[in-house]
Amino acid sequence: MNADLRWKVQRSRRTKGWYYQAVWSTGATRAAVTLGYLDDEQVALVHRKLLELRSPDRLTWSMWDKEGESCPLPDKSALRRAVRNYLFDEDIQGLREMEAEQARQELHRLLARRDYGSMTLKEFVDHIWKPVRTQTHPQSWKREQYHWTRINAALGRYRLPQLTKVRWTAFLSTQETWGGRTRALAQNAYRQAMRHAVEIGAIEEMHDFVKIKGATTRSLPEPEPLTIEEVEAVLNAARNIMHRALFAYAIGQGLRPGEATALHWDDVDWMQGTVLVRGTKTALARQVVPLMELARTHLETLWESCERPQSGAAFMWEGKPFKGWRHSWATACKQAGITRRTYPYLCRHTFATLAVAAGLNPAAVRGMMRHSSRSTILEEAYTRLNHVQLREGMKGFPGAG
Repeated sequence: MNADLRWKVQRSRRTKGWYYQAVWSTGATRAAVTLGYLDDEQVALVHRKLLELRSPDRLTWSMWDKEGESCPLPDKSALRRAVRNYLFDEDIQGLREMEAEQARQELHRLLARRDYGSMTLKEFVDHIWKPVRTQTHPQSWKREQYHWTRINAALGRYRLPQLTKVRWTAFLSTQETWGGRTRALAQNAYRQAMRHAVEIGAIEEMHDFVKIKGATTRSLPEPEPLTIEEVEAVLNAARNIMHRALFAYAIGQGLRPGEATALHWDDVDWMQGTVLVRGTKTALARQVVPLMELARTHLETLWESCERPQSGAAFMWEGKPFKGWRHSWATACKQAGITRRTYPYLCRHTFATLAVAAGLNPAAVRGMMRHSSRSTILEEAYTRLNHVQLREGMKGFPGAG
């Protein structure tokens, strides 16, 4: 076989990577077909298949299933499509399908043996961490999808023991469009997955993490929860019955803003005095709890004004479910003479603080707030007693008089 009649692969460096051509030449005759940008796997396959060809005619015959020297050469664009299809399109697709099937079988074997440490980060996240996260914190998992897409694209191919501080730091350095807060959120999502990997024995310990600059989560001081007098003032300052019922329901039940607006009339059992809270943070947040008197009084007024509906959203505005109430809340607080910073989530803080100040059982308060596990959140975040409440709570202290 004459070596001069062989096809060759030439490449040139361009901005997007290596650009390839398949070239055949002998004497004054030359033929070239553009292959475009190829990866290493495609280039290896091109080299292997071009060894079997002697001329452009042989390539053309193999594509059109014809024989003999009378076979006409197609135009340049048709020849290019034929070359690409013959060289790697079909074979690469079959090869990738075969590799994907082998990867699925290997993953099933790892899952059966509980050999989590041999999984790649992407496999661990998709098959181990994602089910845990979606069951306990579905809303948090939705917010983390953006970060995990970027993390898996860069680090998903590494096995868990291969993940190091150096690789994680290098990944963060490539995310040039991320600010400090976004980097911190991505690192927190990644850290929680690694912590779970340690808990189930996939890795022995987590690697260290970098301290991210510009990731301060709070620049303003925490505002004080409302007092009983301020609660009454805000309810009186509400624009209408619907706003008043919403504020009373959120404060009286200790709800998150989204949980308050998610109320449907069929969630309320007036006879039993209970309400189904449609939890928004965790799966355990959806519970039936007692309907407190503050919430019941104003909800019943709204229910009567709506002619006692049996279903549908409780809080409606212009024919649509009412959701965003930050502006309405801020307006009512301003009308009530409250000058400090407030926001709808303060209703939940207010409920916990007033409940503790009234001497209620902390376990009962924690149950009303539907915390997913025993924690110190109630004591640390939701109970900021003011100086009057502190003085009342300390009256029994020896020597207090």
